[in-house]
Amino acid sequence: MKILKFRAWHTVDNKMLSAIDIFNRNGMFYEDQPDGTLCLNEIVDSFGTRQELVLMQFTGLKDKFGKEMYEGDIFNTKVNRYEVIWNNNLGLYDAKPLFYNEKSSIILSSILNNCFLMGNIFENPDLIKHES
Repeated sequence: MKILKFRAWHTVDNKMLSAIDIFNRNGMFYEDQPDGTLCLNEIVDSFGTRQELVLMQFTGLKDKFGKEMYEGDIFNTKVNRYEVIWNNNLGLYDAKPLFYNEKSSIILSSILNNCFLMGNIFENPDLIKHES
């Protein structure tokens, strides 16, 4: 069974919140169901409203150094720099190229052995800019 993990960017405080910060099993975010499962409820807690949080899910994948990869992460390979995105059409995580005119994204799991995380689009926006 896959364990769901999240983190969130707080748009007002400009800081990344870990899963421990934003989720509380006994708080407002999780709601126990009669069958014993959990469902996501409104994200309204001490951090503010749902509009103040940009939620990012753990992909279930790790880079070549074992670091967990989330949506919005930026990583390098020998060839290019990429952003981790969710592809609704394929139902999987993709690597969106940021430089070098690659025309399409790459299935993230196909390049894990050659990538390493550098940061994310919120805390490290400078990584999205091409270094000339």
